[in-house]
Amino acid sequence: MMKTSRGPVRDALIRLEHEGLVVREPNRSAVVASMTVDDVEEVCSLRVSLEMLALRYAIERAQDEDFARLHRANELLRDCLSSDFSLQKAVDLDLQFHEEFVKSARHNRVLAMWRSIKPQIWFLIFSRNAFALENFEEAVRSHRELIDQVRGKQDEEGRRNLQAHLDIAYATLISLYTKIQSADENVS
Repeated sequence: MMKTSRGPVRDALIRLEHEGLVVREPNRSAVVASMTVDDVEEVCSLRVSLEMLALRYAIERAQDEDFARLHRANELLRDCLSSDFSLQKAVDLDLQFHEEFVKSARHNRVLAMWRSIKPQIWFLIFSRNAFALENFEEAVRSHRELIDQVRGKQDEEGRRNLQAHLDIAYATLISLYTKIQSADENVS
């Protein structure tokens, strides 16, 4: 229908499989992965660990250009929320901020690991319309504080803020996916 050869489609499916977004079986079709509460737990706990490690290094290594990128990413999210925004755009911009935050740690392996789970984080949030406007407005405030805490080398305050920020997302996703999994089990 789209006149795309099989090679690029196969390559795209392999990439999506590596990102945990597609499940393929030999000689079978590919299907979108369904996420369970256990999957949410694994992705979120890994994200928290990576971002907390990034915080440690960002406090030591972040430079002026990192702070400029963080401020710009947070402003883009704030501006998006003040217009007629889509959930997809808000999720993209929120994760853009977090990627810039992890980059500011200047730790290539932490960044590579974070990027490897980013598609799953995006999928968890977006696929279930998990967050409302107020979640993103709170994120903008928390991001702003985190930037100031990293710049001020306020390790303990930064840890508390980042932990609380990620815990809100984590709790929202766990609650949502628990309800969905319970509903699915009741149907079966």
